[in-house]
Amino acid sequence: MTTDNIENTLPSTVEQKKGGKPRSILSGLILTFFSLAFSVLIIEIFVRVGFDSLPPSMQGDIQHVRRVPWDKERLVQEFPFVIDNKFQARLDPGIKNYPIHWRDAKFTFSTGTVWEGHVVGLRTDGPRWPLQILAFGDSFTFCWTEVNDCWVQRLQNEYGWNSVNAGLAGTGSTGQLALIEDIGPPLEPNLVIWQWYPNDLSDDYVLAQIQGKTGTLEGAPGPDPVPDAKGLAQYSAVYTLLKKWLDPPKSTSPYKHYVTREVNGREMLVSTNEYTSPFSMTYPLVQYGWERNVEAHEAGAEFIQQEIGAEMILVLLPTKEEAYAEYLVDDLGEEYIQQLGESRRMLMALCEEKGWRCIDMLPIFQEAIHNGETIYYALDFHLDASGNKLLAETLHDYIIENGLLDTPQ
Repeated sequence: MTTDNIENTLPSTVEQKKGGKPRSILSGLILTFFSLAFSVLIIEIFVRVGFDSLPPSMQGDIQHVRRVPWDKERLVQEFPFVIDNKFQARLDPGIKNYPIHWRDAKFTFSTGTVWEGHVVGLRTDGPRWPLQILAFGDSFTFCWTEVNDCWVQRLQNEYGWNSVNAGLAGTGSTGQLALIEDIGPPLEPNLVIWQWYPNDLSDDYVLAQIQGKTGTLEGAPGPDPVPDAKGLAQYSAVYTLLKKWLDPPKSTSPYKHYVTREVNGREMLVSTNEYTSPFSMTYPLVQYGWERNVEAHEAGAEFIQQEIGAEMILVLLPTKEEAYAEYLVDDLGEEYIQQLGESRRMLMALCEEKGWRCIDMLPIFQEAIHNGETIYYALDFHLDASGNKLLAETLHDYIIENGLLDTPQ
C-alpha cells in the first residue's frame, strides 16, 4: 500500500472511531426505552387480565382505569344510578347486559318495567298473572348475582310463584315505601316481601336530605374516596399506582376501614373496629334514619294491608361480620359486633310489638356458615349465590308453613 493510500484511509477510520460511541449510547437508550415500554405494556395487560387476583386495595386504586384505551368502559364500571327525589335512586328501563364487577362479585343485569312508560327500571321482564309475590328492598333484593341466582327469581323458577323483583339498589326503606305505594295496588300481589339491611337507616337520612327535610347530621367517618381518573390516569394502571406511591393523596380519614382475614380457607374483607360501627345508634345521622325507618315500616304495613290487600313479610339481613361472628369475634370484639346488629334487633322488637311477620336471617345464616356454606362473598359485602339460595328456601318454607300462598301445581 502506498503512502497516499494510507493517508486516504486515515480520515474515515478516525471518523468511525469518533462516531461509534454516540451511536452505541443512542442504541442503548433506544433499547432501554423499548424494554421499559414493553414491560409497562405487559404490566398493563396483566392487571387487566388478572384483576380478580389483585389485592382489594389495589383493585380499588385502579378501578377507574379504562379496560381498553379506545373504550370508556372502566375496570370497575360505575353503577348507573339516577338520583331521584322520590325514590332516592333508581335505574332507567331498557338497560341491556350491563357489566358489574365489584371485588369478587361479577355479573350482568338488564332492566325492564312493570308497565310501559313507568320511570323505574327493575330487574324484571314484567309481571305474570296472577301475581303471587312482589319483592321490595335494596341491592340485596336487586341481587348482586346473575339473575337466575337471585332469591326473587328462584321463588319463581324453582317454586312456581309468579314474582316481580322491585328491588332498588342504593335505597332505604323510605324510598322503597314510595315504590310500594306507586306500583303495589295496580299489580295486586298476594304477598309483599320487604327486605331490610342496616344501611337502610343512613339511606333514609340521605333521601330526607335530597328532599330538603333535614340538614347535615354527624355520622361515622367514611373511607377516603377513590379519586376520579383524569388525564393519563384514565388509561394507565401503572401510572395510577406510581402516582399514588410517589404522590399519595391526602387522607380525609384517620382510620383503616377494612382489613382482610382468613376465614374457612377464604381471604375475607371485613370492616374494622377502629371506630364505632357506622350502624351504631350513637350517631345523630343513624338516630334520624331510625326514626324515618320506623315511620316507613309502620306506614308500609298499613298500606300493604289496606290498599293492596296483601300479606307482608319483613326479611331482616345481618351484616357479613355478624354472620361470621364465630370466626371474627376474637379479632373485632363482641362489643363492636353487637353494635353492627343494634338496629336489626330493634326492628325485630318492633315486629313483635306490632305483630308483623318478620324473619331474622342471622341465626339461619350462622348455622349455614358453621356447616361450610359461604353465604356472603369473600370481598364484597353482598350475598353470593349460596346466600340467595338459602334465603329463597327459607322464604319458601315460611310461606308454606304459614299458609300464605298455595303450593303451585
